[in-house]
Amino acid sequence: MQKVFKRLMFLFLLCFLISGCAEEKKAAEREYSEITILASKENSVDVLGLKDGKIYKIDAMTNVSDMVYNYENHLYIYQVKVTSGQNLDQNKIKIELKDKERIVNNFFYSMDIKISPKGGKIAYRSFMKDSYESAEGLTIYDINLKKNLKLKTSILVSGNLYNWLNEDEIVYYGISPENKEYNKLYKYNFKEASEKIYTDNIKDFCTFFTLVKDKGALCLEETGNETRLIFNELENKKRNLISNSISNIYYAAYFEKSDSLFFIGLDKNEEECALFKISMKDLSLTRITYDFPKEVDRFGGLALDSLGNVYFCGINNNNNNQVYMLKSIDQSINLITSQKGRYYLGGNNK
Repeated sequence: MQKVFKRLMFLFLLCFLISGCAEEKKAAEREYSEITILASKENSVDVLGLKDGKIYKIDAMTNVSDMVYNYENHLYIYQVKVTSGQNLDQNKIKIELKDKERIVNNFFYSMDIKISPKGGKIAYRSFMKDSYESAEGLTIYDINLKKNLKLKTSILVSGNLYNWLNEDEIVYYGISPENKEYNKLYKYNFKEASEKIYTDNIKDFCTFFTLVKDKGALCLEETGNETRLIFNELENKKRNLISNSISNIYYAAYFEKSDSLFFIGLDKNEEECALFKISMKDLSLTRITYDFPKEVDRFGGLALDSLGNVYFCGINNNNNNQVYMLKSIDQSINLITSQKGRYYLGGNNK
C-alpha cells in the first residue's frame, strides 16, 4: 500500500511539473469567441471568451505573455515564455491552426507578431541572444510552407512599424543605409520578391502608422517637440493634417463598414490616454473617453468585432484594469468585466 501511495505521489508531481498548475486543452477543444481576453493570474493566464455580453473561461495557460489571432480562420498564436534572461526572457511562438499545432523557436526572443489578413503568414521581430544588440529585424514566417521568407531589402525596419496590406504584401517604415532617407513607407511583394515605395510623403520621423484599406496610411510624425497626425492619401499623394495635439498612438483598428478608425492615444497636453475615433469620410477627429473610464490602458490592447463594437481596457487603481465596450449602435460605453484584475485584449488581426 505504501509503494502504491509513493508511486501515485510521483506521478502527481511529474504531471504537475510538466503541465504547470493547470491542464491545457487542445486547440480543437477550446470554445473560442470573436473577442478574446487574457486575464493574468499569479502563475497562469486565463483565456476568456465573450458571448452575448457575458464572459466565460476558455482555458488556463502557463507562461503565456501575448496572444494574437484570426478568428475567421481559426488561427491562434501565443508567445510562451521558456526561461528568464538578464535582458530578455527567452520565448517561443506557439501556432494553433484548427486542430494542428506548431512551434517556432529559431530565436532567443520574439515580439510584435502581426498576422496577414487570411492567416497564411506572420511578421515579427526577434533577437538571437539575450541582448538588445542581437536584433534580427523583421522576420516573415509562412505558416503553410513552414519556413521563413526572405525579404530582399536593405531597409532597416524601425521597431514594430510594419503592417500587412494584403496576404502577399507588407508595408514597413525604415531607414535606407545608402542615402540615410527616412521619409518613406516601403511595400514588399512576396510573390514578385520585389520592393517598391508605398509613399514618400512623410516629413521628419514616423513614430506610428496604420493602413486604411487601399486608401492610404495614417502616420504620426515627430520632429523636435512637434507631432503631426497625418493621413497620406495614395491616389493623389495628398497630405492631410488631422491633428497636431496627439503625441503617441499605441493601438489602432479600422472598421470598414463605417469607414472609421479607432485608436488609443495620448494628447500632448495630458498624462492619461484616451480612445479616439477618426471618420475617414471627412478626416474628423473625435475623442471618445473622458471620465468613464478616466484613463484608457495604453498596454491593454484594442479589438473590434464584426458589428463594429470597440473593446479596450480602462485603468482603475493599483495597476488593475477592466474591459470596456464602445457600442456601435448608440456610441455608449459599457463595462464588460465584473471584477477588477489585469486584463489584456488579444489582437484580432484581420
